[in-house]
Formats: sequence, structure tokens, C-alpha cells
Amino acid sequence: MRLNILIVMIMGAYLGQMMLTILIVKIFHDEHNCCVSFRNKMINVKVIANDFEATIKDHSKMKLKEIHRRVASEMHVNVNMTRCRRAKKMVKDKLAGNFEEEFVVLWDYADELRLKNPGSIINMAVNRVTYESPPHFKRFYVCFEALKKA
Repeated sequence: MRLNILIVMIMGAYLGQMMLTILIVKIFHDEHNCCVSFRNKMINVKVIANDFEATIKDHSKMKLKEIHRRVASEMHVNVNMTRCRRAKKMVKDKLAGNFEEEFVVLWDYADELRLKNPGSIINMAVNRVTYESPPHFKRFYVCFEALKKA
């Protein structure tokens, strides 16, 4: 699309100390002559990670070439494989952080069950490779007092 614009300055019209400028379109060509560009610097790792977070969560073993192909087809942008790799790593790191947060909440849930259901059996089993290593969840067992009596 090409516009030829004539800029007319009206010397008599002032708004305070500023001169008023009027744009008049003289010729309007509706044909598009620009070539299509598949480069966009605004598509960074965060944008790819946010847009494809659900897809990467659902298909955790998705290959980088598949992510690259989907970015090209859905966003109409060519990105390099490094951006796809970093986006996939960002989503996986975010998921790993969520698991750690949920694991902490599980201890609180067990404590709340003990308070609200006295007499219930609540066991949470974790594994540790060494004494200093963080715990790995193994199992969660609950037997409510009402079920034991029935």
C-alpha cells in the first residue's frame, strides 16, 4: 500500500506556540508491493514459552523440530532452534517448580487432616538418597476415623 501525502502548513493557525499541520492524501494506491518477511525480533523465548506452554505440558517429549514447525505455522515467523530449546526448557523448569510447590502444600494438607479428623491415620512416605538430599514423594495414605469405626 502506497500513499502520497501532501503536507500543508497553515501559517495563520496557531495553537499556543505550535503550528497546525494538516495531512491531505492526494493519491492512494491499494496494491501491496512489499515482500513478506518472516523475521520478527519481538518473538522471543518468553513469547514462545507462553504461547506453547499448554502444548509442551501435554506433550513433554515433543521434539524441537516439532516446536519449530508449530511456531512457523501458527505465528508465521522463522525462529532458530536455540529459541525453541530455551522456550521448552523454560516451560519444563516452570513445571518442576510447580511440583516442588505442590509437594510443600502436601505436608500442610496432612497436618490439616490430622487437626480436623482426630483419630485418623495419615502417613506420608518419602525417600531420601542421602541424609542431606531433598525428599522424594513415595506415597500418601489416609484412613479416616469414621471409616475405621464403620
